[in-house]
Amino acid sequence: DTAKELVYGRLTIAHPGPGYCHFSTPHNDQTYFFQLAAERLRTRYHNGRAVHFWWKPENRRNEALDCRVYALAALKGLLAGGRRSSPYPPAPAHRSCPIG
Repeated sequence: DTAKELVYGRLTIAHPGPGYCHFSTPHNDQTYFFQLAAERLRTRYHNGRAVHFWWKPENRRNEALDCRVYALAALKGLLAGGRRSSPYPPAPAHRSCPIG
């Protein structure tokens, strides 16, 4: 739920800067953005307490949102515990060509 809140929050940032979402050309179609914004945060009351949950209408697809959430989780996993300062894997060591 926290990752979805973060994604939706970043989608509201209108100008490039920290947290701004950049989209490449393959993602500039209407279907992608409908999937990205498919779910809604709803509130239900249980024993007098507000319980928030993500709700998706039955006729909506949400694969784009799921992929973005999984990618964010993978990035957070790479950065967890300070084991790595960069979210990218280290570059392979340069080796000379064994042929020639």
